[in-house]
Amino acid sequence: MIPYRVFAELPLDQKAELTWQSGTSLDCHIEQRHSLSLYALGDFYVQLRYDPQVNQIVDMIAFKDISRLSPYLDKITLPLL
Repeated sequence: MIPYRVFAELPLDQKAELTWQSGTSLDCHIEQRHSLSLYALGDFYVQLRYDPQVNQIVDMIAFKDISRLSPYLDKITLPLL
């Protein structure tokens, strides 16, 4: 699995490709006019923001701080370790 620091330095298109190929989808919902998707990728998480009006990803945030998962906690189930 790719290290967090290496992932953070990749261009947006490579981050998206890697997330879709290797990530585990945890949640997807609509917020205002964007689709927000949450993925687990190794020891970190990726939030992808997609704008259907322009048909493109407008933002991707990779993070390790689990406090950033709080908006998702009532929607996702994490596997037991």
